[in-house]
Amino acid sequence: MKQVLRLSFFVLALFCLSRAEVSAQTATPSPTPDPFITQLTSSAVDSFARDISGDGRFVVIESNGDIATVPPGQTAATKSPNNKDGNREIFLFDLAQRRIFQITDTKNALKSTTVAAADINKNDNIQVEVSNNRPAISHDGKWIVFSSNAATPFSFDGDVQANEDALKADGNQEIFLYHIPDVTPASLTSGDTPAYTDLRTGVFTRVTDTPASRLPTPGVSNASPFTLPFTADDNREPSINDDGSRIAFVSTRNLATANGKTNADASPEIYAYTR
Repeated sequence: MKQVLRLSFFVLALFCLSRAEVSAQTATPSPTPDPFITQLTSSAVDSFARDISGDGRFVVIESNGDIATVPPGQTAATKSPNNKDGNREIFLFDLAQRRIFQITDTKNALKSTTVAAADINKNDNIQVEVSNNRPAISHDGKWIVFSSNAATPFSFDGDVQANEDALKADGNQEIFLYHIPDVTPASLTSGDTPAYTDLRTGVFTRVTDTPASRLPTPGVSNASPFTLPFTADDNREPSINDDGSRIAFVSTRNLATANGKTNADASPEIYAYTR
């Protein structure tokens, strides 16, 4: 009887100890929010934080807003480049410099440029939509990968006749790499601001060049059903490794030749590219 009683006490003690360990390992949420939250952008349209560098210095952003910081020597009225037309552009925030840089600068192909400024980029005035999408940044903060249907995303006006003709004949989203200019190393906790470095002076590399699965169609707002502008998104959703030497992305195009694989049925497949 004594042995049974001792065993019962032992089991009860072990159960209580186990419960105590579980309780000790369960995190308790803070009763108040963390106060160290900073708003980086301010606009009336959509902005998306797509990725961040490993050290937290760079945040790559996709936005329709005019969110870039005014460069030295310019004013809000003379800022160039700007995104007053509201295209979807790629931006880069540098925590050390406390600045947002507009990396791409593109314009839609329009039906008319004589409409009111507020109506320029309304759906029924867009002949071919130009956009820059889904950027990712390498862990070392030196490379950005994204998709765009602008032939030269750093500066592209779709309303130039030659550009508009090229868009109408294809308009497909392609994969691009952007090499961020070298920056002065900086402590992100000291509060010191390094010398100004223009992060728009890097080099673009086009990775894919494919015919579109479907040609662009303009936007229509005075018909039923309401129709948004359409462009093919055949190369999309890129990701990038730590040093930017390797990227992977989705494509419906027939890209690979080295390993004998084909994509004749145009299904979404995964591709890798080595820089």
